[in-house]
Amino acid sequence: MKKKQKGFVLVETLVVSLLVLTVLIFLFLQLNTINLNYQKSFRYNTVEGLYSANNMKVYILKNGYENLVKEMNEKKSYIDITNCQNSSLNNTSQCSNLIKALQIKKILFTTDNVESLLTQNEVFEQKFLDFMKYMKTNQENKYRLIIAFENDTYATIKF
Repeated sequence: MKKKQKGFVLVETLVVSLLVLTVLIFLFLQLNTINLNYQKSFRYNTVEGLYSANNMKVYILKNGYENLVKEMNEKKSYIDITNCQNSSLNNTSQCSNLIKALQIKKILFTTDNVESLLTQNEVFEQKFLDFMKYMKTNQENKYRLIIAFENDTYATIKF
């Protein structure tokens, strides 16, 4: 009779251990997902980043939006306006001052659909590509700004 109880205790221990291990693995996966989303919320579309992106949008609407749209219609996938000298914007000194004041590392003017940009691994750094994968895009014929800041945060705003 004691042999039967020892076998039962062994099976019971294995079942409980397996159950506890399953619960711990599930909790680890859930906490890992929460932590990843928490980290993204502090890097992607922060309040300061969206405010800065809106300032750039207002500047572009007043100083050459039509020129950028014409340039985009020439079948370009994006226009890098980080260096204001190479862009279609008016008042390049004001543009340079604004980019410096907002601490912008890279700013792109592109269409709402960024799938064509995701294939250009050699042009953009991996963090920038990760942000573009994170963005929700539509197939509409609208335009957007994608901005990378000096502090490794990112923001996007539609026109």
